[in-house]
Amino acid sequence: MLIFNNSFSQGKIYFVYGSDTATWDGMNTGKYNCYYGLSIFTADNTNTVTVMSDEFRNNIKDWYGNPLKFTWWMMAGNIYRFATNTNVPLANTMTLHAMKEKFGTQIAKWGDELSLHYHTFAWTDYNNDGKYWWNQAHSFMECKDDFDVTMAQYLLEENTYPVSFRSGWHYMDNEWQHYLNKLIPFGLHNDYPAKRTTDEEPIDNVYDWSLASSKFVPFHPLDENYQLIGNGKGWNVRCKYLGSTNTSLITEIFNKAAQGNEDQVVCLWSHLPGETFISEIENVNAIIHQVAANYPYVQYKYCTAVEAYQLWLKNNDTTKPELGINWIDDGGNLILGIESNEDLFQEKPFVAYKDKNENYYVCDGENIGTNNWFFNFPVNVSELGKVGIAAIDNSGNLTTHFLNYLPDDLFIDNNDNGYYEAYGNWSNSSKTSWGKDSRIATLNPNDSAKVSFSFEYNAISDQMNNLFLQFPQVDNQIDTVTVSLLNNGNRLLTKIINIKDKSNKWVYLFTNKLENNKSYSVEIKVVNKSSSIRYFNADVLKRTAYVRERQINITTKFLNPSPISEEDSLDVSINIDNFGYSDLTIQNIYSIDNKLKVLTELPLVINGMQSNKITFRYYAVNIGSDSDTLVIKSNDLLNSIIKIPFTIAIEKYFSLVDNEQTEFYNEYGDWKPSVAQSYGGSSRYAYIQNTSNGPYAVFKFNLKKDGIYDLYEILPVTVNAANNALYKVIYDGRTIDSLYLNQNEGSGSWKNVGRYTLYKNKEILVKVIDDGKSTQGPVIRTDAFKLSLFSEITSVCEEEYAAPKDFALFQNYPNPFNPETTIKFQLPEPCNVKIVVYNIMGEEIETLLNENKQAGIYQLKFNGNLKNGSQLSSGIYFYKLETNKCSQIMKMILLK
Repeated sequence: MLIFNNSFSQGKIYFVYGSDTATWDGMNTGKYNCYYGLSIFTADNTNTVTVMSDEFRNNIKDWYGNPLKFTWWMMAGNIYRFATNTNVPLANTMTLHAMKEKFGTQIAKWGDELSLHYHTFAWTDYNNDGKYWWNQAHSFMECKDDFDVTMAQYLLEENTYPVSFRSGWHYMDNEWQHYLNKLIPFGLHNDYPAKRTTDEEPIDNVYDWSLASSKFVPFHPLDENYQLIGNGKGWNVRCKYLGSTNTSLITEIFNKAAQGNEDQVVCLWSHLPGETFISEIENVNAIIHQVAANYPYVQYKYCTAVEAYQLWLKNNDTTKPELGINWIDDGGNLILGIESNEDLFQEKPFVAYKDKNENYYVCDGENIGTNNWFFNFPVNVSELGKVGIAAIDNSGNLTTHFLNYLPDDLFIDNNDNGYYEAYGNWSNSSKTSWGKDSRIATLNPNDSAKVSFSFEYNAISDQMNNLFLQFPQVDNQIDTVTVSLLNNGNRLLTKIINIKDKSNKWVYLFTNKLENNKSYSVEIKVVNKSSSIRYFNADVLKRTAYVRERQINITTKFLNPSPISEEDSLDVSINIDNFGYSDLTIQNIYSIDNKLKVLTELPLVINGMQSNKITFRYYAVNIGSDSDTLVIKSNDLLNSIIKIPFTIAIEKYFSLVDNEQTEFYNEYGDWKPSVAQSYGGSSRYAYIQNTSNGPYAVFKFNLKKDGIYDLYEILPVTVNAANNALYKVIYDGRTIDSLYLNQNEGSGSWKNVGRYTLYKNKEILVKVIDDGKSTQGPVIRTDAFKLSLFSEITSVCEEEYAAPKDFALFQNYPNPFNPETTIKFQLPEPCNVKIVVYNIMGEEIETLLNENKQAGIYQLKFNGNLKNGSQLSSGIYFYKLETNKCSQIMKMILLK
């Protein structure tokens, strides 16, 4: 190995450690509106806490002895934008907001960079099977409007505009690169030499960097091909996943630097929530130091992405561009003039605005001279809430400017200075709907408590404001609260509000004009008039000047229910909010193709700041996919007609029972609701008792067709559930199967429990039981079961001589067994059939059958006391059906 001693001939290396930072807790690409957990940012023992600590940073230093800097590309857009979270100011910016809220001080201390990470998720059904997914879009242009809104929201709500950028899934196309050339200078997502294609839904990780530069040297992408070096204005550079970075690659990078080649920008990225995130950083840092020992004169620096590019460009310009801003109110029409003192990277400054209805837009502008632009706003000044400007010069220096026509929303948490407990028995609570905790008042019978949230109102003028309260869910919660609005101690408004079943939602309090530079407080008083102990949690107050007279809001933008069975019907409900303070009238609802029957009586009046539901029914006809469009007409001032696409998959006959169907679901023992779910809106869990008579749940079916059915179960994604839950299938009063399942295996998707011959109009029960056999996981869970028709039996009697339509091998019964069990199989045609039992090593134990059979359904016995006189020990065994047209294997358990 050559070691160069002339430091003046060495190239420099700028290492960029970064994270494509999302929260994966709650992400479901098969669900349009997800709810996300933010514990990666808010909990005390997380990767985020570790990587922000002094101990961690000071142990990872570069050639100059400076501690690690990090670039946080925070994920937003599409799947986040339509999340249901109310524990952050804006769902789309939740990761950025949570990171700033908890770690803003450390980010400033270490000089970290906060920026944008964007995936081209699109809610689509490319294969037209009736099932929509958050697929990776075929092209960026399908996501452009969402990308614009995301950029606007990052700027206006979090004062963050990306100067560096990483695309999700390493995806890029020419149209996106062209658009980035107008907005963001520094890209770091060239994943040479990776290439991957797939059209299997849900589609993700489709990319092509096979033609891109292998060097860690920034390049201008070619207009005609984003992978190649060319004449585009923006920059891109190669990246490498931290977990696959090895000594060979780092040696190659240092060797090129030692040979006096170009300076290099080396982007090393990973995912903050990943289990190996911390060890990946430490391992790569150790490799760098190990390799650097052989190249003592090669200088390497740990930088943020923007800093690395600026050093590589060798541009000493660190001065932000100065903007001359001229706001012209032309009779209510706003014209914005912007002049820069230097050339910008962007074609024009990025200008975004938020209107008073909380819609976000990017404003178009025109160049009227050298570094001079005009922007005409398409809305009247009276409709504006906030305008934001972001300008980047060619060195990557960013300046921002804002104009507030309405004040920003204010959130007062129980840990803020404006929070005050006047009286009552208050204590800290880990239950929270906002922030890290809340305060809980314990109320004995006839006890009372009072708390207040105070604030100074500062705006450009007196404004109408809405006030909201939010609190977490707690058992035995008080039903009503008395709320008052006060101005310098003078009571302006008072009302009693029913808060039952309104936890984790914004509960509307008042709409009132607030005077500029005045002090206000919202007082909440609770009294326990019951005969038992009750509770109330105080958490957060919201004040917003974004007030409208009436506004329809429907979170559901697409209707894509779970598949429905043929010859069945489905009732679907949609929640409609009125975000205005006056009544909203739903005047008419219909579907374009008349496939949806509206069940709600019209007209429907929704009072100010209230919600209601509309319900319609769909009748399934033919197997396949079907679609229609629901049309909702109202007296909303801006959006009087809303169209919601409806698509559904119709499957072969099945019967499904969810835990929320109380007429078909019963439970025994102490079961509790869980917001974790895979089907429907909830699931259930009970703590394992480690006794033979623990809690159990019962799902009841009554089928419409005779046939052979596959039984499927779905549970929320879990790692803490029972590893030996007992499942029993009971048909017409007799147990036909009994088996133990690990509830953690296959959780999150439909899992096959077994295959059974079942007949219509007979009661079928599926029991999930804690019988004391589980040794791992604190809880047993239930969510939903589905009996799916595998093959219909046309015979009207229960004799098993009807010729089936398919080859099938069924789950043995009982399972586990000792020492004997029954194995059932079916043949649709005459053939030679062989049934063999194997051990877990794949060794043949016994041949149960090897002969010609006519079409039909058969069963045979297998005994753990083998014909050769030996006895099988407890363990897992497999039995295999084999014909000239079919081969199937099932697992069974011998338990002595």
